[in-house]
Amino acid sequence: MTVGAISPPIFRRSARRRLSSVGCGALAWKRQLPDELEPSRRAAKTPGDGPWPGDRLAACGDLSAILATAETAAAQAAAAAELERLRAADEQAVAALLGSDAASALLSRMAALPHAVAFQATGCTFLLVAASHGRRCQRLVGALGGVQAALRAASAHAGEARVLEPALRALREMAAYSASNQAEILSGSGVQLVLGAMQDHSASPIIQVVGCGVLRNLTATSAEHQQRVFRLGGAEVVSVSMRGHPGSPDVQQAGCWALFCMCVRNAELQRALASAGAVDLALDALGQHPRHASVQEAGCWLVRELAAQIASDSSWRLVLGMGAVRRAMASSTPAVHTAAAGAARALATRAGFEPATPRGGLRRQQLAATLHVISE
Repeated sequence: MTVGAISPPIFRRSARRRLSSVGCGALAWKRQLPDELEPSRRAAKTPGDGPWPGDRLAACGDLSAILATAETAAAQAAAAAELERLRAADEQAVAALLGSDAASALLSRMAALPHAVAFQATGCTFLLVAASHGRRCQRLVGALGGVQAALRAASAHAGEARVLEPALRALREMAAYSASNQAEILSGSGVQLVLGAMQDHSASPIIQVVGCGVLRNLTATSAEHQQRVFRLGGAEVVSVSMRGHPGSPDVQQAGCWALFCMCVRNAELQRALASAGAVDLALDALGQHPRHASVQEAGCWLVRELAAQIASDSSWRLVLGMGAVRRAMASSTPAVHTAAAGAARALATRAGFEPATPRGGLRRQQLAATLHVISE
């Protein structure tokens, strides 16, 4: 799937798409999902003139600087420059490079030199940049052994942030649209590795954000994946992350998206997440970051999925939820307004605010009066 220099914004906005029968699980998606479910990836650039594939492949470089294992400053600068050329290339050029002997040699060398810190960091960044060029490149990176390479690097250097961060980012990108990559991550200890990294680096906002991104892309289109991540403790780890970084809008929005994807269209997990405190996390995120559109959008989508639990919990919780989405609807950002309106409709429907029934009319009047009081 759902939505990554190593430090651009974690989730970028891209065109809204329909996802149908994506992933390995039992869910067949027929509705339009929010923009932010799209993974971060670099938009493909217009291919240049000239014969294919020679000129474009040359524009990417031959990976000689990345393949060099020397850890000198000059070698690292050369590798960084080559990665920049790769980042600026178009999708076809990157796909051609991934089919070359140089790419296979790089993956083989990563396997042969597991303890070379700088080389592993550079190799994981290569996987990240290549996979960020779209679905085709994600599949090709996975076919080369990119998932296992990133998992090995993250495992061998669990305490080394300069390796762990690009390794997790690479996993997030490879899991975005590729069902085979998702299955490979889930078939081994990939989820446990991600959750362990988030726990071991609990004070690091960036590891929390990237870890949430991996979980989000693994669960967004598969009920089977949702159940597996939840059973392994994914919801608990995300909840601890959000509670540990209440002032970080990046962690809050990433956590809301991870929880949303973990329970979207899954009533069983919606109940489980609500029981685990996801409603409070969503409302706290909305209340603490009213000026951050990304948090407001993600929080409202999560409220929408948990609407049944909010409406059945207590009148006061319902009032708080409606108040939060009502304030979000005042946003001038269309994406936030859309998410908030959807959350408000879901809450109203779940609470039985139907104009045709006397009970519904009474409750609407009570809610309107209460909202008026708390919004003053």
